[in-house]
Amino acid sequence: MGKMRTSIAAALLVIGSLAGRAHAGPVFSMTDLVGSSAAPTPPTIFVPASAGVLLSDFSEINFVTASATNQNAALPGDTITIGTILFSPSPTSSTPTSFDLLFDYKVTLTDTASTQSGAFDLTGELTGAETANPTSITSTFHNLTLSTNLLTLGGNPYSIALGPVAGPTGNGNGTVDLIVTVPEPATLGIALLASGLLLKRKRQE
Repeated sequence: MGKMRTSIAAALLVIGSLAGRAHAGPVFSMTDLVGSSAAPTPPTIFVPASAGVLLSDFSEINFVTASATNQNAALPGDTITIGTILFSPSPTSSTPTSFDLLFDYKVTLTDTASTQSGAFDLTGELTGAETANPTSITSTFHNLTLSTNLLTLGGNPYSIALGPVAGPTGNGNGTVDLIVTVPEPATLGIALLASGLLLKRKRQE
């Protein structure tokens, strides 16, 4: 009976150990390009670092990119900022101005171990109104769409989902985030492996 308890304890230890390891995901890096334009013309040109739209009162809204290195795609997911949206008011205008802008972030993920890369797009629309003097802006995102929700890189399935997004409000800036995750192996598979180790131990006894 003592040996059986020892074997069960060992199997449970294996399950706990494997479950713990499942939460450590592969390491990846991220870079992106961004294009933007006034609606209804969709963005067709991607430029590095930032893309800006000059509004009719000479204020400007800039879609800026961000890069990430040494990110760990761990559960429940690694949140990464792919861009910042900056509002640059005109120094003289006090005219309330509405805007309707389209944007496209082209994001590239790279699996660090294999150096294999894959790309996808996050497209959307930002609408709102702004006043340059005094500085004030309201904005809302629409139609946020990912071109894919899964990239397999170096044999690792990277799951991609929308993270928190916040358009510029008041006199502040906005951000666009994604959540990158490597799915957890099935618990059943871990349990079967542990059961196999237990059965092998019993046969040896």
